[in-house]
Amino acid sequence: MPYIQPDRAKVLDETPLAEVFDADSVGGDLNYSICKLIARFMETRNDGRPRYRHAEDVMGALNGSTGEFMRRFVFPYEDLAIEKGADPFALLASYAKGWRKDLIPKEDRSE
Repeated sequence: MPYIQPDRAKVLDETPLAEVFDADSVGGDLNYSICKLIARFMETRNDGRPRYRHAEDVMGALNGSTGEFMRRFVFPYEDLAIEKGADPFALLASYAKGWRKDLIPKEDRSE
């Protein structure tokens, strides 16, 4: 759980989610807000009696959203950064191109 100042927590708790973040927001605000959403989700399950399946729902949602964030933001950003600078994995990437072809049956390759 992120530990933020009580006055900041009060602001986050009382502000509609769509208006919570601004230029002054920090990662702790996001973390706190996510934790509050999770707590609220868990409170609404089975009259506040959480079950493991609900924890699985939360973990699945967090993993799914993490993966989607990485796919849509982090990976494209990294690709741009690689184009701009030195790529420490360039040798490994060229090596991997060779063995990746070996994993695909010859009849399925588009060479």
